[in-house]
Amino acid sequence: MHGTQRLLAQRSRPGPAFPLFLVSLSLILAACGGKGAPSAGEDVALELEVQELYTVGSITGEEWETFARITAVAFDEEGSLYLLDADNFRVVKVAEDGSLVTEMGGQGDGPGEFGMPVAMSLTREGEVRVFDFGYGGFIRFDSDGGYLGSVPIDPEAMIFPNGALLSHPDGGVLSAGGGRSMRMGPDGPEFPKTRPVQLFILADEIEVGSVYEGWNPATADGDPSMRTSGGGGIQIQAPPQRAFDPELLFGLTSDGRVAVADSTTYRIKIMNLEGTVEQVVQRPFTPRPVTETDRDAEKERQLEEMTSSEGPRMMMRTDDGATMSISRDQVQALFESRIEGMVFASEMPLISGMAVDWNDHIWVKRHGSAVGEEGPLDVLTLEGEYLGTLAAGEGRIPDAFGPDGLAAFIETDELDVPRVEVRRLAIR
Repeated sequence: MHGTQRLLAQRSRPGPAFPLFLVSLSLILAACGGKGAPSAGEDVALELEVQELYTVGSITGEEWETFARITAVAFDEEGSLYLLDADNFRVVKVAEDGSLVTEMGGQGDGPGEFGMPVAMSLTREGEVRVFDFGYGGFIRFDSDGGYLGSVPIDPEAMIFPNGALLSHPDGGVLSAGGGRSMRMGPDGPEFPKTRPVQLFILADEIEVGSVYEGWNPATADGDPSMRTSGGGGIQIQAPPQRAFDPELLFGLTSDGRVAVADSTTYRIKIMNLEGTVEQVVQRPFTPRPVTETDRDAEKERQLEEMTSSEGPRMMMRTDDGATMSISRDQVQALFESRIEGMVFASEMPLISGMAVDWNDHIWVKRHGSAVGEEGPLDVLTLEGEYLGTLAAGEGRIPDAFGPDGLAAFIETDELDVPRVEVRRLAIR
């Protein structure tokens, strides 16, 4: 489906998308002052051209583009779009003109079928790697949708990918913050001291190694105390829910280096797979203290977000490897209890999101001045040169970058029907 004269539906995630026409957001890049600009700490408006190309996903569209829940999108080097429609148990490949190329997957427990697909990564050549929680490993396809095989994760290790996945050019899949949040030892619960960026090597059985061991704010001052939370007939004993901790954010460069941000400051480390830091990209901003107003606003924000959406999902894995979901009402009651008992970091982190695009620019989304408020978006080079900033409300980080400025944004309409909008972005 194509079109340029149409309003965007309300977004389901922070930050509106870019306007669907060519824009110039005032700038003169020469005014950035080159590599000396970051030391000043002042934002310079970025000139960005945005062109809408196509949109897929509609309740009135063709049958193949009726999506249930899109959890990941990615581009290959030819500019084809791949999306994981998790609740329909499939990966959909879309051509550069927005037409269907092929579908892969399907529900089941046979070769190339999904039990509970949760995340996807893609190589530039178009090899698809889907992490399937029901299978307990990765399921692989070639760019034409042909089944390449499945690779299990050792269930006793209990180290699973978490969040976004990125395929490394030398092989394997990167994930941030996976693994156990705690484990039971002879003297009680044991908590991880770090948050890792892990590389999953897809051999006969998956091998897992740590590329980076990030600071873990939950255990920085010692192991957290266990609390009992209950609601909806469910009771769990776990560490308290936390707010305002800096996220473990990572991106991948075209030559295989990893960009990582994991502190309250504006500091991004560029490192190789051996963990050697080769470059630090930063801007001179100072985190502010968290206030009582911030704490109250965050509780209210999380409760409102949970009740206005499908809310969090909770899955259980039994000793025999079977998986089961817990009802939405039960999960909501449980999380309401945990939100009321949240603990808070002392500082508000500066960075809320980060990604590396196809041309190795670093996109950094900053937090707004108040809880729930959108912040500006910076673009920098791997060498630390500051290129400019989009003001709050003028753009967010795409859900996927592709060649020749391609960018994909996952959106939903007023009926919560998901779609993917593909645009071409050009920094001038």
